[in-house]
Amino acid sequence: MAFFHPTPPPANVDKPWFRWATEDHPDISEDSLNQLEEFGKRQGRAWQERRFGIVDEEGAATAVTKLRSQGKTAWVEDVYRVPEERTRGYARMLVTHLTALARSADHDLTFIIADDDDWPKKLYMRIGFRAIGGTRTFHQEVSPVA
Repeated sequence: MAFFHPTPPPANVDKPWFRWATEDHPDISEDSLNQLEEFGKRQGRAWQERRFGIVDEEGAATAVTKLRSQGKTAWVEDVYRVPEERTRGYARMLVTHLTALARSADHDLTFIIADDDDWPKKLYMRIGFRAIGGTRTFHQEVSPVA
C-alpha cells in the first residue's frame, strides 16, 4: 500500500467516490451522479480542496478523503474505503493524517460531518473529534424542462 497526497493522485482517484455514491443510492441516474460530481468539484474549489488516499500495489485508490480549508477552518470530507479494504485502519490513518495537517497549518477549527445513526462517528470520536450539532441534507431528482 502507498499513500498519496495531494498531487499527483492516481488517474482513477474518482472511482471510489463514484462507487460510494452508487452503493448508497443504487437507483441513482448517471445524470444525477454527474451533477453530484460537478457540485463536489465546485465545493472543492471554494474550499481549496486537497485529495488524499491510499493505493494498492496496482495503483488503484482503495481509501480516499479530502481536506478542505478556508481561512482558519479545515474540513475533513468524504472518507471512503472500498468494501474489500475495510477494517484495515485506512480511514483512521487518513483522518488522523489530515487532522495533523490541519493543525500544522494553524487552523483554529477542524471539523468532520458524520451521520448520527452510522458507525463512523465512533471512529471520529476516538480520533479526538466531539459532537457539536446536527444537520439534514435532502436531494430530489428533477426532470429537465422540455
